[in-house]
Amino acid sequence: MKQEHITIKTSDNQTLDAVILLHPDFPPKRPAILALHGWTSSKERYIERVTPLVQMGYICLLFDMRGHGKSDGELQNFSRKDHLEDCLAAYDFLANDSRVDADDISLFGSSYGGYMASVVVGKRSVAHLALKAPAQYPDDSFEVPTLSIREFMLENYFHKSVKVSENKAFAALNKFQGDVLLLQCEKDEIIPPVTIQNYLNALKINTDHFILKGSDHSSRNPNHNRDFISALSDWFQALREERIIEAFRAQHPYKATVEIPSLFPTEFLCEVESTSEHPEYSKALVVIDKSAPHKHLKTTETYKVLKGSLLLHKDDTKILLGEGDELTINPGEIHWAEGHETLIECYSRPGWTREDHVLEESETVDTNE
Repeated sequence: MKQEHITIKTSDNQTLDAVILLHPDFPPKRPAILALHGWTSSKERYIERVTPLVQMGYICLLFDMRGHGKSDGELQNFSRKDHLEDCLAAYDFLANDSRVDADDISLFGSSYGGYMASVVVGKRSVAHLALKAPAQYPDDSFEVPTLSIREFMLENYFHKSVKVSENKAFAALNKFQGDVLLLQCEKDEIIPPVTIQNYLNALKINTDHFILKGSDHSSRNPNHNRDFISALSDWFQALREERIIEAFRAQHPYKATVEIPSLFPTEFLCEVESTSEHPEYSKALVVIDKSAPHKHLKTTETYKVLKGSLLLHKDDTKILLGEGDELTINPGEIHWAEGHETLIECYSRPGWTREDHVLEESETVDTNE
């Protein structure tokens, strides 16, 4: 994983300390995630939490809102309006990164950051939204320094049932059409169930509501933190798989598209020319992170890398293939491949059949290098 430390200038000339996390081996134009931290927290606490997302190929931007972490200013001077400016500046910075697919930017926000993320979806184009224990704040104090009303929030407003029409965050969520993950902490000492219910009432569709069993607000217990990371990464992994399959279906609408779950559920295949059409050969497009070790009894395969790079293991040999490279695999040769959402064309002669595809024991896999 690569970390790039950067600074972001806001529209009112504040300097925000930030870091971009990415996996350098994935091809360009990646989906991206903007992470918004909680009240008095900082980006540092979230690096561990988004690392699995980076390993999947997402580009993640984390930053400190003004008055937090290493960013400019004193916290007591800043309102939610100020922090919204920070969030919008960070979003725009991410959207203008040439490595990012600007049409596939998601937001993740925790607590105060969950509230801010909910407001942002009404201001920018957001593909998906993940919220953990999001807070709620009244509109009438939006421009008032947040610290000055914090005690009132904890004792009063956080416990209030709020209509969609009474709150700009809920109003924005009510119009949001993307997928939403809402994580609730079972033993939350700050955000009560009524606040979570207000969020659920605002969200119309596509909402996955998950309760982190036994967790307090900050998921301080290592086991609860692991549960949180797993829930977040599993949700984004499902979105990633859906994106890959939908891309195949858009390009080849009448062809079979499958996820190959054997041993490693990280291989996706689209049968462009199937064996049923002509038994003498078949052609498929395959997206590979890691395929399962296997051999073919009769079929000869030719791999051609169309996008990205592929480390191909063939018997006891490792071969690195780049874009445009081809390699032939003969019957009986045990092989498997590692990539980073690598797109290949696989040509089989005679055509691929399930009976000819023989899986090997997982002990043959060496992942130490």
